[in-house]
Amino acid sequence: MASLDAALNRLAIAIDALEARLPGALSATKGPGKEVIEEIARLKTEREAMQEEIERLGAEVRALDDLHDDISVKLDNAIREVQLVIAE
Repeated sequence: MASLDAALNRLAIAIDALEARLPGALSATKGPGKEVIEEIARLKTEREAMQEEIERLGAEVRALDDLHDDISVKLDNAIREVQLVIAE
């Protein structure tokens, strides 16, 4: 999970850097057309939705990890109890 968080952090930093450079790059040309501005707005909205989905999935992964840990402990305890009964 730490590597996923680190990758997502690097992606966010890269996208922020790209967005920071975008106005300068566009001003060097004739200027952004209406289509370009609309596309940028659409991409920003899509990015926000993707970030929300990533956060939701991250929370789901953490919950599944917790459930896995809980089940593992319960199984280990059950195995020990069975082994104790067999040993008697």
